[in-house]
Amino acid sequence: MKSLLTVLALALAAPLPPLAATPPSTEAPARPELAAQVDAYLEPLLKRDLISGSVLLARGGEVLVAKGFGPANREWDAANGVDTKFRLGSLSKQFTAAAILLLEQRGQLRLEDPLAKYLPGFPRADRITLHQLLSHTSGLANFNQLPDYWEKNLHHLPLREVIDWFKDQPPRAQPGESWNYSNAGFTLLAAVIEKVSGRDFAAFLRDELFRPLGMTATGVDEHEDILGRRADGYVRDENGVKRVSYRDMAFMNGAGSIYSTVGDLFRWDRALRSHKPLNGTSLERLFTPVKENYACGWFVDRRFGRRLISHSGDITGFRCDMQRFVDDDVSVILLLNFESTFTAAVARDLGAMALGEPCKPALLPEGVPVPPGTLAEMAGTYALDARNALALAVKDGRLFASAPGMPEAVAVPQGGTVFFIQAWNGMLRVLRGPEGGVTGLRLTQGARTIPAKRLP
Repeated sequence: MKSLLTVLALALAAPLPPLAATPPSTEAPARPELAAQVDAYLEPLLKRDLISGSVLLARGGEVLVAKGFGPANREWDAANGVDTKFRLGSLSKQFTAAAILLLEQRGQLRLEDPLAKYLPGFPRADRITLHQLLSHTSGLANFNQLPDYWEKNLHHLPLREVIDWFKDQPPRAQPGESWNYSNAGFTLLAAVIEKVSGRDFAAFLRDELFRPLGMTATGVDEHEDILGRRADGYVRDENGVKRVSYRDMAFMNGAGSIYSTVGDLFRWDRALRSHKPLNGTSLERLFTPVKENYACGWFVDRRFGRRLISHSGDITGFRCDMQRFVDDDVSVILLLNFESTFTAAVARDLGAMALGEPCKPALLPEGVPVPPGTLAEMAGTYALDARNALALAVKDGRLFASAPGMPEAVAVPQGGTVFFIQAWNGMLRVLRGPEGGVTGLRLTQGARTIPAKRLP
């Protein structure tokens, strides 16, 4: 077995702040007490080498906390800062969506147009609209799940060749029928942008979005470019922290190829708030959900009882999250160059801190007491797949986990039925059925969650 580690209304516009040439400073945070809270929260994770990146918290256009933490490059012992450039993964989709809305705003296309108008050779293109591509309701399969995906993304392929590679895959649903997350849809949108504008995807974003807004530290990540302050991506497996394998980022154009900094993403946040470059009508379309709370490159939901526009990103060695609490005018931007299992929890808790809501520690290193009888109930064997299983056993009053290809490791209780396994870079949640008995578990490692059913 391989290693397991492997529609809402628009907020009121606010004036666009000056676009400084330098990133937000960390020398004197606007809210030192909040900065101290963030530091204390991150400290257990940093001490155990479980996270690294940059964060920015802001309210009403004022940066409250902006700082880097952990290494950007471990070989040179270079630290992350607020000016460090990170790969955004699926946070890139918001820029593809904005580019499409900008072209519609200029009268060069319509969201209701069929894909066939721009890419007539694509199968079923006469039945798929641009809006369906933007909202993940096109029915297209996600090409990340194709068997040769990890081999293909090593190559620098023109956009048309990437599309030729996945175009004949059977759809998952009929257009407009249901919500199915698909990177393929946003790759097709990148091709539409090139077709309509007559320019390369990266050049269009640079000239029409990034440069006009002063986002000089944002662009499409090209391996050959000399890019100052570029972070390397890392992952932890059973042998420790490693650099991630090479992949060609332009392969993900439209869906996940952009890099940026927390400062530039804050400039983007303020620009959207000020109807730049999109007007009110375009922004309303951008932020109006279609299915499953998904609009156009953004999720629209509620958290802490507040309206939230957000998206996360995950691409080899990098995880990130951007939250916009629109009524409170609070923004939280988290960029990591580490496949941290704690990303979702940290992002949520940073949002809570920025809003003044209570939050618990992301990690309790020493654990919490668990009655011996409760641990004994969890002991057993759990099927990971048809061939492999994970075993839980109680030894000397502690719960231990073992699985093929992984070292036996202690599972430290975090409260309830959640356990932390540092040697696996994993969080384990034990599941109970309606009658209270243990029925299975979920193991989360980085961005991956593995379910396992308890065996008799």
